[in-house]
Amino acid sequence: MNSSFRILAAVLVALSCRAEAWSPFREETKTCHPECSRHGNCNGETGQCDCPFGLTGPTCTERLLPACHPSTNDSTTPFYGAAYPKNCACYRQLRALPGACPDVKFEDPGGRDFLPCLYEAFDNPILLCYQYTDRPEAEQLSDSPPLDHPGLELRKIKTWPSMAEEVLPRDQWPKEVHTNDNGVWRPLRDCPDNYYEGKSCEIADPYHCFRNCSGVGQCVRGWCHCQPGYWGHGCTRRKAYTSSAGWLPNHADMKIYVYDLPENVATRRENNDWWSLIDAIYLAEIEFMEQLLSDWSVRTENPWEASLFVVPTFALWYTRNTGGPYLIFNWVSRYLQQTSPFWNATGGRNHVFFATNDQGACRLQQAPDEVQHSIKVVHYGLSPRRPYAHHSNPQAGQHMMGALPLPGHRFEGFPEFTAVNSPLHTHPMVDQERAKFCLAPSGFGWGVRLTQVMMTGCVPVIIQDHMYQAFWDVIPYEEFSIRISRADLHRIVEILDVVTPEQLIKLQEGVAKWRSAFHWIEDLGGMAYNYTVKALKRRALHLWSEDFRHLRHAHRLRS
Repeated sequence: MNSSFRILAAVLVALSCRAEAWSPFREETKTCHPECSRHGNCNGETGQCDCPFGLTGPTCTERLLPACHPSTNDSTTPFYGAAYPKNCACYRQLRALPGACPDVKFEDPGGRDFLPCLYEAFDNPILLCYQYTDRPEAEQLSDSPPLDHPGLELRKIKTWPSMAEEVLPRDQWPKEVHTNDNGVWRPLRDCPDNYYEGKSCEIADPYHCFRNCSGVGQCVRGWCHCQPGYWGHGCTRRKAYTSSAGWLPNHADMKIYVYDLPENVATRRENNDWWSLIDAIYLAEIEFMEQLLSDWSVRTENPWEASLFVVPTFALWYTRNTGGPYLIFNWVSRYLQQTSPFWNATGGRNHVFFATNDQGACRLQQAPDEVQHSIKVVHYGLSPRRPYAHHSNPQAGQHMMGALPLPGHRFEGFPEFTAVNSPLHTHPMVDQERAKFCLAPSGFGWGVRLTQVMMTGCVPVIIQDHMYQAFWDVIPYEEFSIRISRADLHRIVEILDVVTPEQLIKLQEGVAKWRSAFHWIEDLGGMAYNYTVKALKRRALHLWSEDFRHLRHAHRLRS
């Protein structure tokens, strides 16, 4: 080998090594006000002090809702629900928050199915509140005074569509005020340590924090107050990044970035002053987040390499199980349009929202343009022959709201079926040892029947026309289920009778193989998280192939 070739080879080797070591991403964590960590968390990505709901500023000592606090102590957080009366100034301040009651007009022929405001107190047509007549508004507090306080004035507030107050004459004052949990409102002075729960008000608010703040933070009414150096959901963030080459998502090893939205944008909030007892069937978003936040094989702290962006909106806390999620989706997406270059690069197409209540993402026509194309994670997907928006009849679909037909009249010609030893049962928990097949129809909402059936080992008979099932694109339903249309429901016995013993064994083996996909409990082998990630990655691949034309503006992030 001549010397010039050796030099060239050495240069190539050096360049190759250098290329492997080079990265456009650089860790760069910003600092905050020295006093930020006293009440807040220093967000190393933004350089701002993240605060619990109702507080703001570089040290989290500025009160957005001063009249909603129970005292002047700077460590308190506001109560702003309707479980018991608050200071009238509290509701005025809450109503004045940006986005509190956005001017969103949804066309909804079936009646209002969404809350007009982000805060549930305003869903009450009339609120009872009080005000001190001897104090300026800057000194008003929601400190639960006794009704016989000499400087007290009771008022009624009409909350929607505009806010109006009316002084209540003293002869109309109630002798006692009942809370929405059938308790009796008591002055705060009667409660030791100023707590509101327990027989002697001795129990503080229950905690609802991701990952119990990872052992490096304290849970404060659903928000983690982290030790210095940590921030974000569950105190799981420690690093922040910049990029010299702009946004370069890694499509070979797809990563998911989780937004740490300010608490005043979206918060895992209380329901009218109490933590609502939400049925476990609606907690898919929380279960997914609990596992994602610690799964660093999937999650990344570096948004510049992320392919997908999860947006925690806690929609269930705002909509309950029956409302539509688009009010909170709209509010959060507008915030991201103003603050996130990653949202604007794709129009939000690679951003993931969760809607895990009964309606899910139904009635997509209610969604503003900003969130029409984002990824929605729901329990089921609708594929009607005619979308809602294409109906000229405003009553379309409303026939489902009426009274059910009498027995024997819903499916004409379908005889009453009462066989004692039938292999078919409508509830998986009934005689499950003898049942070979179990019905999995839809309910008024999405229902949990398919999950229940899979847990019992019964072969599900799915009767849900025009519905995509959970994980339909990543697990083979034909291996463990039978699907029957409503038009063929009168033939159900005939259809199931032709299933051979050999076919039944294969279906039962499929149930045993795939049942783990339908629950979240890791200790019991639950794989719902894994299949959710798999389905999301499939969506990301689709986005970057067939839908690549929508990403023509992504170059704006590259410099």
